[in-house]
Amino acid sequence: MARAQTVLSQNFDNVTAMFTGGAPWVQINRSSPAGAGVWHQGAVGSFNAHAGPANSCISNNFSAGSGVSTISSWLITPVVTLQNGQTLLFYTRTRSPVGAPDRMQVRMSLAGASTDVGLTATSVGVFTTLLLDINPTYSFSGWPTGYPTSWTAISITLSGIPAPTSGRLAFRYFVENGGPGGLNSDVVGIDTLTLSSAPGNNCLIPLPACAGDVAPAGGNNAVDVNDLLAVISTWGTSGPPRPAGDAAPPPLGNCLVDVNDLLAVITTWGTCPGPTGACCLGDGTCAPGQTTASCQALAGVYQGNASLCSGVACPLPNNDTCETATAVAVGGLASEDLETSTLDFAIPCNGVAVSRGRWHKVTGNGNTLTASICASSGTFDGRLNVYCGTGCNYLWCVTASDSNTCSGNKESVSWCSRVGQVYWVLVHTTTINPGQGLYTLQVSNGSSCTGAAPCSPPNDACTNALPISNGLTSFSTVGATTDGLPVAPGACNDSGATQTAADIWFLYTASCTGTLRVTTCSQLGGSTDYDSDIVIYSVGPCPPPDSSRVGCNDDDPTNPCGTGLPFASTAFAPVTAGLQYRIRVGGFSDKTVDFGTGVLNVTCSP
Repeated sequence: MARAQTVLSQNFDNVTAMFTGGAPWVQINRSSPAGAGVWHQGAVGSFNAHAGPANSCISNNFSAGSGVSTISSWLITPVVTLQNGQTLLFYTRTRSPVGAPDRMQVRMSLAGASTDVGLTATSVGVFTTLLLDINPTYSFSGWPTGYPTSWTAISITLSGIPAPTSGRLAFRYFVENGGPGGLNSDVVGIDTLTLSSAPGNNCLIPLPACAGDVAPAGGNNAVDVNDLLAVISTWGTSGPPRPAGDAAPPPLGNCLVDVNDLLAVITTWGTCPGPTGACCLGDGTCAPGQTTASCQALAGVYQGNASLCSGVACPLPNNDTCETATAVAVGGLASEDLETSTLDFAIPCNGVAVSRGRWHKVTGNGNTLTASICASSGTFDGRLNVYCGTGCNYLWCVTASDSNTCSGNKESVSWCSRVGQVYWVLVHTTTINPGQGLYTLQVSNGSSCTGAAPCSPPNDACTNALPISNGLTSFSTVGATTDGLPVAPGACNDSGATQTAADIWFLYTASCTGTLRVTTCSQLGGSTDYDSDIVIYSVGPCPPPDSSRVGCNDDDPTNPCGTGLPFASTAFAPVTAGLQYRIRVGGFSDKTVDFGTGVLNVTCSP
């Protein structure tokens, strides 16, 4: 897919520098009465930036007004050439939870370099075109009813511009009954802004579900003379963008008008099975002329019968985190941009460490699946990691690649999938040049397979405890869930935490009557690469009640391994020869951080 040309880009890493130099941004406060607050660097204390250092965003707040105020504080872009089809993309948010509702407008001026916003709190000057009004009703709810309470991508496509024109865009923090004495206004932030020209390539968007129905644009649920004329009039032309007569072969066509398209029109002449409408895909694009079933097969959201892509606003993906991963159907694809992606926490996989990227998910079907970014147009150094598990806090490595399996430093990985299992696919990179982050992820279907990789440790559940004996035993809690119960506060030298998270289980038969010691402490022969936690129970039901606990420890109380990172554990318990005991190994309190690998050293001293 052709990369959109970036007209304006701002990451807000240095707000002071924005208002100086040859093409400065401008800020104007017309609040009434006005306060001392201005658009400033960061909102640390309320929230961190969307990308980069914690303060690398721009923000404004209630202090732009004084007393009970109508806040009207403007942030105006440098002069740019504005034209139809350009996309303004930015991220914005307020505090969570909402203390007082916020509001912001996005406006456009076609008056060249003018920054005239009028002289009052309610005037707009030359910025007469309202592109977006976020939370005009002052709702306490989150996006889209109210103001976003987490970093949310907002996309605006410019239209209604007669010809390419010099002008400016503006963000107006506009809050009535605001200020320190008002009922409204708290704090808003803006980050990761781009204004881009239209990419111009729709050849990777699926064709209408009705083969041959390509005209008028978006189809009309019939293969008729409109489609025949479209093929004839564009015969031999190729794209991108897709020529009007490109109707076949499904699902994507070939971006060329040839005999495939003529045959598609002839063989499907007449009324198509329908009805059809627009389908919003997970990457923010729109597929025209889809049925409800075909849209579902594309993992899209059907926009209603007779709807047109020109009349719907498909939401952009906000899949910087595993929790917001966008779905990709087997046999489908997703086209997105890594340039504005951020780093999300995840474990390394097959030696490939996680870097900034975007998340997708695909549901297994019992066949070998292949995820590939080989067809990507961006010149970034790509990586692919595939995980499975019961959720984003319990990811288990399936496969990964950073070995340039295809040209242009791109990757392709394959794995045997389990029917119904969700797999998370992370497309990520360590290096990227401006304007070169566009990728296309394709998930293709292979033949039936056996031996799908597990998605959690084999002893993740208490009921699946593995036998363990005296000596050294390697372990991993990566991908483990938490099924054990909390322990009594303060019982385990645990700094007040009561839960052993991301736990795995072992079953030990005492070799002596005396004291059992289970340790991850390096001074005692064990090891751990995370803040471990160990609990020992007498054998009983699963999960064991805390009343059956006979020993536990979070941080070793006597050895250096327990006084600094990674905070190893040494647990002791009285045992009787021949009786069985459950050993629970997990992490301190936080399952999103405290898991890893190590070695248990088990001894029994009479």
